Amino acid sequence: MRSGLLRDKITFRRYTRVSDDAGGSASTSAILLTCWAQVVRDSGDVSQQSGKNVLKTDYTVTCRRASVSTVRKGDIAELDNDSDLKFKINAILRTDIDTVTIKGTSIE
Repeated sequence: MRSGLLRDKITFRRYTRVSDDAGGSASTSAILLTCWAQVVRDSGDVSQQSGKNVLKTDYTVTCRRASVSTVRKGDIAELDNDSDLKFKINAILRTDIDTVTIKGTSIE
């Protein structure tokens, strides 16, 4: 992998359940890591949910394997620029000895 292709800074988050002092629990997100990656939009589809049009877009993220070793399916990835792009990770594929390809679908 050429480092010049890694132009997008991306943050991976994981939702965790935290207990409070009263014995209840709440869901909160914790930052796992931030790294440089190549983000490519694969496809998009408009569907109806609750009477509203919803755009679901599939993305492929390519990054160095060593930097994303703790990322799991179901984690959330956020692109660190002005686009407010967030997507849920559907699959993690090892493409070669250094590179990992992550597949995800956009969320609101």
